[in-house]
Amino acid sequence: MKGNIFVYLSVLIVALAGCSGDSKKGAQVQAVKTSVAVATDRGQTVTYPGRTKSGSEVSAAFRVSGTLERVLVQRGDHVAKGQVLAELDARDYEVQLSATEAEYAQAEAEAERVFALWAEQATTASSYDKARYGLQQLAEKRQLHRNQLADTRLAAPVNGVVRERLHEAGETVGAGTGVVAIAADGGGVEVEVSVSAADQRRMGRLTGASARREGESEAWPLSVVSVSGVAGASQLYAVRLLAAGAPWGAGLAVAVDLTFADDSDGETAPVSIPSTAVLSDGGRCYVFVVSDGKAVRREVETVALHTDGSMEVTGLSAGETVVAAGVHHLTDGQEVESIGEPSELNVGGLI
Repeated sequence: MKGNIFVYLSVLIVALAGCSGDSKKGAQVQAVKTSVAVATDRGQTVTYPGRTKSGSEVSAAFRVSGTLERVLVQRGDHVAKGQVLAELDARDYEVQLSATEAEYAQAEAEAERVFALWAEQATTASSYDKARYGLQQLAEKRQLHRNQLADTRLAAPVNGVVRERLHEAGETVGAGTGVVAIAADGGGVEVEVSVSAADQRRMGRLTGASARREGESEAWPLSVVSVSGVAGASQLYAVRLLAAGAPWGAGLAVAVDLTFADDSDGETAPVSIPSTAVLSDGGRCYVFVVSDGKAVRREVETVALHTDGSMEVTGLSAGETVVAAGVHHLTDGQEVESIGEPSELNVGGLI
């Protein structure tokens, strides 16, 4: 009987030791849900929201500063080149010109007397030069002040349609400050979109582009005008495209479809992963790649987010395994164990 008790205690001690070891191992290894990166079809169209603008938009501005007395055109008005668009309060410029005119008249009278004496050889060459150059200087000053007075009336620089009044009567505007925005005739319609860094680098492999208005099926072909090389505040890049012949005005919201040629193999080609696998940190995006039982943090760039919850990224290769959930609780190099995806017959992964 005592021998049986001894054997029983020995087995119990070994079992408890085993449980203790498994518990310690479980504390070190994090069970995670994983997903495999899938190659995407780069012939698939990527859609961006865009907005139309005049292909040749001009911001009409005064060449002098002052207070706006009146704006003579309304949004949507068609204007002809040279037509007066707005006027400044010209009072100070009129006073300035009047003083200069009086100064010039006095200098002209004095110069004429010197010129008469010079003709009779009754004055020096120095006096003659002083009178001649002084009069010339005042003539140029008078012309400058005449120009400034004339510039208190703003004329349309091109034929076109008033897109927007940028300032109203009573406001003080500086020289060069746009007062009226004009969509020039014959400039066509452009569409501007903001694309991701990955698509910005791929613009050279663009095979097709088109735009359509919301609720309309007809799409208008687009051609690239320019691609910005500098990202904006949202880390997106501005792309301008020309919609030749499109019957649109400026300021319309459109959907822009961009199609690219197949990308090269490897990490330069976008792959699809769950959006929950992507961690944003300090303005950059990361995923945890499962390799040799460890979660290794790797930087990626997002390309597109789809309504099914998947996201296209670059920086991964098709077939690599990533942590699909709980990435905010992992550290780089942490040991993990994949629990995979539950089958359709094992709802919730309970068995």
